Amino acid sequence: RSLLIERGAPKLTEEEEEKAREEEETQVVVSAAATATTTTTVVSERCRRALSRCLRSKGFAWLANSDEAALYWSHAGRSFEMQCLGRWWATLPRDQWPPEAAETILAEFDDPNHVEDPTYPRDPVTVGDRRQEIVFIGPTLSDDDARSAVTEALDSCLLTREEWEVYRSCGG
Repeated sequence: RSLLIERGAPKLTEEEEEKAREEEETQVVVSAAATATTTTTVVSERCRRALSRCLRSKGFAWLANSDEAALYWSHAGRSFEMQCLGRWWATLPRDQWPPEAAETILAEFDDPNHVEDPTYPRDPVTVGDRRQEIVFIGPTLSDDDARSAVTEALDSCLLTREEWEVYRSCGG
């Protein structure tokens, strides 16, 4: 089994491809949703082994193709689902938040002073409550090598600094 990773990113550099060949990693075809092109990324054999022990994973995800949609990731056994739960709290005017939950909502923000308003310039650094927060459950997934392999694979799915700058310049 291979881990499929959805990612809107450029193709690997020659240096990354060379490193992958040297480490004899398994290649996995990836669909780049944002650009509607196909790219290739590399998932290490140690990551494949670690994730083969994963019984359940769940959490929240923020994809670069939507600045508003709060996605819920749910996996158990062979079943996987990612669904939109609604909008991130940061995208809603604060007067639409439940007053009794405002303090709890702000605790999830990277900066409680984060404001999104079409008439107010966007802060180039803060993102409100948007995040990647996924928990993996399974035997031996807590050992350092398994954790490191999964972290590396997931980190490779994140936008690069250059992609982040393009994303922010487009209003994301």
